[in-house]
Amino acid sequence: MDLRWPDDEAWAALAGPLRAVLEPAIARLALRPTELPPVVEARAGEVGLTPRGIALDRALLGPGTRHPLDEAWAAAHPAVASLAPDRWRRAAGLVLEGIAFAGLQEEIGAPLPRTWWTLGPAAEAVDRAAPELGWLWPEAADLLLHPEVGLSAAPRRGAWLVRWARQAGRDWPAGERPALDDDDWAAFGAWVDDLGHGPAAGCPVPLTRGGARELPDPSDGGTLDAAPLSFVRLRLDVDAGGTVVDWGHGRTALLPGEHREFLVPARSGGAIPLARQPVLPLGTWRLAGGTFGDRPGAARGIDLDLRADGHIDIVFADAFAGPPTPYLLGLARTVGVSGTGRGRYHLVRADGPGRGALRFDALSPDLLTVHPRMGGRFALPAETFLEPVRRSLDAMSGVDWEFSTEGDTLRLEAPLFGTPTVLRLERPES
Repeated sequence: MDLRWPDDEAWAALAGPLRAVLEPAIARLALRPTELPPVVEARAGEVGLTPRGIALDRALLGPGTRHPLDEAWAAAHPAVASLAPDRWRRAAGLVLEGIAFAGLQEEIGAPLPRTWWTLGPAAEAVDRAAPELGWLWPEAADLLLHPEVGLSAAPRRGAWLVRWARQAGRDWPAGERPALDDDDWAAFGAWVDDLGHGPAAGCPVPLTRGGARELPDPSDGGTLDAAPLSFVRLRLDVDAGGTVVDWGHGRTALLPGEHREFLVPARSGGAIPLARQPVLPLGTWRLAGGTFGDRPGAARGIDLDLRADGHIDIVFADAFAGPPTPYLLGLARTVGVSGTGRGRYHLVRADGPGRGALRFDALSPDLLTVHPRMGGRFALPAETFLEPVRRSLDAMSGVDWEFSTEGDTLRLEAPLFGTPTVLRLERPES
């Protein structure tokens, strides 16, 4: 099949070097019409496939090496400027895209609108037929740098949605808008944002994420506006307790750190309500008891204050902890431990509100004293009495504790000395 170009020396000069690329690429196109549409010089307002043929802007004839729009894109994105096609690659890509679009229309048997669900499949077919053009790399860079732009405003980005759908084994009916639910759109966003497996994976230059906004302040309504079929990248600082951000049809749980970023999928667009909850509720928790294997334990007067900077203040106020044996219960009625302690903690996993795993570091008692609760003399030297407390704090350190909350109760579970151990903490009564 012969491809006809405008009868003009300038167009002939552009077409000459392209034949070696176009002829094999046309043969490889998955979408190809019975007869090739001609290449025509674009009139005002024409773009892509028109009833006259494939309309190309005369600016593709030079004199520069790039079309002015590609030159502007390269100037706005200096780190990835090399991805902007020269005018020969741009012309070849537009011709192939127009042919693929014509092939799609022929398959459907009717004219199609130029939108993300028609241009996307055509552009993706071009990239598979002629990967040397790098036809979709600018769209890959824009998806990561400007996720807030919806597919309606950047329809060629739909090519990456086509590719994700193919990899996910999803149907894309020819010439029809695919059915996408919130989970589909969130999965596509996660794939796009994955620099190791998404669109960025095969790019010849490193791609980076961009366009992050600060998480809206709840006092300002806690909502954000988004275009349909877009994503909003948010950024926030997360304290040591972690945070969960909920946007109604989805959520993300974030570990502590500065400038944490995440994508909020906006399939429908409009105003998206946001809510924020802690992974690990901070503040003061009082040890209420627990179990060591099948042996129960009791506790009194031990408070752990979990602070936002990752420090723990421990307060022992007439404290006692241990198995409720007659001897120890009798001892607990006689003496108590008072003083302070310190340590650190950090989250190792964030599952959701009040669920995850944490690790204690360097828990140590400090300035503890053993005192009688009523008249009488000590039966044990102070250091002997406090040694079990120190051993218990040492055992708690360096172990991953699974935690969950229910109301005002915090439950910690971990193996200590090879034995399943549960600690139950409660909020102190005010």
